[in-house]
Amino acid sequence: MGRLVSFNEAEAAWLLESPGGPVYRHVEQIMLNTAQAAVALAPHASGRTARSLHRRMSVQRGRRVTGTVFSTNPVVRYLEEGTGLYGPRRRIIRSRSGKRMGPIRRPYPRFLRQQKGMRPQPFLRRALELASPYPVAGPGASSGSA
Repeated sequence: MGRLVSFNEAEAAWLLESPGGPVYRHVEQIMLNTAQAAVALAPHASGRTARSLHRRMSVQRGRRVTGTVFSTNPVVRYLEEGTGLYGPRRRIIRSRSGKRMGPIRRPYPRFLRQQKGMRPQPFLRRALELASPYPVAGPGASSGSA
């Protein structure tokens, strides 16, 4: 047996998409908490990295409300993912033939031909794990996320 259900589309749209609706406000609150945690956790929190963090809300009609925390600084990607042996490619960084990386301080050698790279510092992921009441999934997710 079927039931006849009347569906108020305007009310559903207000609940899900309107800036005054509870879903939008909930996503916005998580986004704001994530942005604040990211600024606090950012390496050199008073520097360019923290100043380059921005947030944006977007609504796909009837489908999804999304809050995004992002950076306009291209260096943040290397901080988040790491470089060289620790980065996505998992290879030692080597200089081009005839070139040297450096200079470096004493003790010698004064110039390097290769280096391991920089370990990742996933402060954006940690900020999301701290701010979100939901599990955070994806590459590099820690097992202790809440």
